[in-house]
Amino acid sequence: MGTRTAASRGPAGAAPGSSGDERADRSRAESMPGPGLGGYSKVLTGRGGGGAMAVWYEANPPKEGSGGDAMPRFVARAARMADRCDAVHVTEDVLGYRRAGPIEAGRRILEAAPGVGVTVTMRVRGRGAAEVDGFVAGCAEAGFSGILVVMGDPPRGGGPDSGQVPSAVVSRLSGRAPDLYLSVPARPDYARIGAKLRARPRGFMTQVVRDARQVRDLVAGLPGFRVVPVVLLPSEGNRRAAGFLGIDLDAYRDGFDELVAGALRAAGDVLLTSPGDFEGAYEFLGTL
Repeated sequence: MGTRTAASRGPAGAAPGSSGDERADRSRAESMPGPGLGGYSKVLTGRGGGGAMAVWYEANPPKEGSGGDAMPRFVARAARMADRCDAVHVTEDVLGYRRAGPIEAGRRILEAAPGVGVTVTMRVRGRGAAEVDGFVAGCAEAGFSGILVVMGDPPRGGGPDSGQVPSAVVSRLSGRAPDLYLSVPARPDYARIGAKLRARPRGFMTQVVRDARQVRDLVAGLPGFRVVPVVLLPSEGNRRAAGFLGIDLDAYRDGFDELVAGALRAAGDVLLTSPGDFEGAYEFLGTL
């Protein structure tokens, strides 16, 4: 897909993963053209002109108990998507459901598609400091580009809370590779995210943004940080996810091309979430 710049083995991007922090952050789903969508127009992004724009795709590893062929299928899809994006962001236990680990999933993606950037979500809920350090070391050893640090949703089966806080974890690990990211609302109250700003992450991954103006405001409000806006593929398969996020899918679809193009112009990055419609996401990324 043209030259890979910002996300390939450099700062790449994330994701989003799971939790109250991340549920809003990463409640995405999938689906696209075909019935009810009619296809997307070509989006002019300026890619291929030597700029540092990067397109990311969010991938949820298979749930535990999905069968022996689930991981190979997941990796094959991610490798296919890597032909049309710069980075794949691998989530962790979205909404508290146990899934294959993001480090193992990310390693397999890199084996199948060595040129793509890989970032992962790390949930700190239930992880002690030593476990956090081990996770970060594993990501560095695997060659990942970045880690999105989130609290994480409570596991469905319950479990202890280690007391770790994402901003404190990032502050403690600041300066280590891979790059560290924190989550941020699409319309943040900057007076309430002081701890995240003081932690000095490489950047912030947003909740699903509604329009390009939100992205411009985020970039203006977070100078010196990389901002990775998250967009939801506006297909019928994503209607349930849109409802969960309070998004009017029909109105969102009408302005989607402008949103993606505007997000890339303002931030230089955009992360597409579409867990319920792989083919729709693949088709859309082919228009960029």
